[in-house]
Amino acid sequence: MDVQQLLTLLSESAGHTRSQYHLTLGGLIKALKATAPDVPVIFDTGNGVGHEMSYRGYYSDMALDDGEVGSAGDLLARLEKALDTDYEGYKGGSFTMTADTPLWNASYGEHNSRAVVSVGLLDKTLVLRTTTVEG
Repeated sequence: MDVQQLLTLLSESAGHTRSQYHLTLGGLIKALKATAPDVPVIFDTGNGVGHEMSYRGYYSDMALDDGEVGSAGDLLARLEKALDTDYEGYKGGSFTMTADTPLWNASYGEHNSRAVVSVGLLDKTLVLRTTTVEG
């Protein structure tokens, strides 16, 4: 077993634990499919959902940075492309984002971030709720 395989196994194990309290990539895709495509999507901070990337804290997790407010349909199209796609970790390695991948709200290189824990409709806007996870 090479180092990449070992890192992948360790990340998958820890990711399973995180997916118990995080919203997952598959969970968000499911919520977006159930939402009208023109509904705006924001984080509970009021920021829009920006680019997707490997999360600096756990490379096997996905980070969504802050961006412009976009629509559910646009975010759905981006996340469906991200599903089962490999992303490069902050310091290297290749990590496949699956339906069970936990989500974070984080900027590139940031590892003290907010876990995305749920999603819900509020005032005709889809809101990704986050919380700080002490670790």
